[in-house]
Amino acid sequence: MKAALIPLYHSDYPFERAASFLEEAVHRLKRRKLEVLVTSKVSESSETRRVAREVLNFDPDAVIFFVLTWIEAPAAVSLARELSSYPMIVWGLRMYYENGRRESTGSLPGAAVLKASLEAVGYRPKFVVGLPDEAEALDDVYRYCLVASAVKKLSRSKIGLVGYASMGMYTAMFDPISMRSRLGVDVVHIDTSSIFKELHGIKEDEALKAVEGWKKKYFIESDVREEDLFMAAKIYLVFKKLVEELRLEGLTVKCQYEFSKDLGFVPCVPISVLADEGVVCSCEGDVPLTVTMLVFHYLTKQPIYYGDLVDIR
Repeated sequence: MKAALIPLYHSDYPFERAASFLEEAVHRLKRRKLEVLVTSKVSESSETRRVAREVLNFDPDAVIFFVLTWIEAPAAVSLARELSSYPMIVWGLRMYYENGRRESTGSLPGAAVLKASLEAVGYRPKFVVGLPDEAEALDDVYRYCLVASAVKKLSRSKIGLVGYASMGMYTAMFDPISMRSRLGVDVVHIDTSSIFKELHGIKEDEALKAVEGWKKKYFIESDVREEDLFMAAKIYLVFKKLVEELRLEGLTVKCQYEFSKDLGFVPCVPISVLADEGVVCSCEGDVPLTVTMLVFHYLTKQPIYYGDLVDIR
């Protein structure tokens, strides 16, 4: 995950004290495995386009307007206009204790004005209030950046669709134009017949090597036939080649009835192995399901399981 943190301040306010909060915030965000770009500082008289270029070159998942002191909103609003394609956080600092007294840099009033100003011109920033050592504030920032990262990855994702929705399942059907325009996901159609043709080109030693690797990595029941493992490996290798050539993040396969009847072999094992290797996979040509799985994969960085309900009690 990547975040661009823009320090905002006013030249008439005590920046030195506020700077320690900036250093602490960056340190704690990096400890949470967030890659942070700290841009040039922005005051009421700053030239904002240079800072915008810093952010654009970094291409973050989210932009954090870190309000160090009281600020005047126009410079930050100008930046927001330059960076309008990125999700935004406005982070304000509450009062703190110093030498037994409650003190303030004026951050929170400035942050509140900035939030309202951004909303007034049509933006919807996430508003975070808290000091950098407060877990709740850090959690808010981290979760927002995590979701923003998932949204960006999804918008740049490509799914391979082998065949189409299986067995008349309306819930597996989709509108590719709406999918592309609203979520950014590109769906590439692949004819099932082309998969069957590719199977003939898989070399015996390649399939054997894949099977031997599975035997070392996975538990395989003793009654599983070698010829079935061999066919599963050949389908896996065809799919893997497809994923690499088309640069797919996800793959969904219409298993019924072309694979089950025409080929006599369903692709459950091949797509399960691919999923274990980090490619989001599903069956039944179910694109909406695959998109949902991609979202969970980007949020958790884990292989995503799915299955049919067979009983409810």
